[in-house]
Amino acid sequence: MKLEKKIHAVNEVQRLSVLNFNHILPILKEFVGQKILLASGDKSAKFKKALSFLDEQPKKFGEDYARLHRCMLDVGRYSIWLKISCSFKDNDTSCFYEEQEIYMGKMENGILTEIETGIPEFETYKIQDVKALMSLKKEYKDKLDAVKSKLRKFDGYYS
Repeated sequence: MKLEKKIHAVNEVQRLSVLNFNHILPILKEFVGQKILLASGDKSAKFKKALSFLDEQPKKFGEDYARLHRCMLDVGRYSIWLKISCSFKDNDTSCFYEEQEIYMGKMENGILTEIETGIPEFETYKIQDVKALMSLKKEYKDKLDAVKSKLRKFDGYYS
């Protein structure tokens, strides 16, 4: 896979995450202090009826396809998360997925007790920045490997 495609995918999923976060936040505000998760594990009918997601699709990378596969709220016993997954064309016979999860709030006994109000901040990646960081990572890894090699005989014997 080309690095440019991966960077595009990460940036697009982050963009869709922020859009949906901003869309869902006002809906969640209405349900703070209310029971939204039933004992059966299902969401309450009132909550399901009020809940909606944006139908925004990720932008394509050139002529390649890109699709939104999943945009959902994962409501658990202790927390609520926004989960987004998109697929992007990798080559003629395959695709790859990029996913994002954002913490939306706290749950207690099926009741939404608090919500996250701060808009998540994501870094928009650029190819030259990622390449520079990857080069720096390789340099540090090589140095760390050299140190580990020299200290291998002493591992676990001295503190």
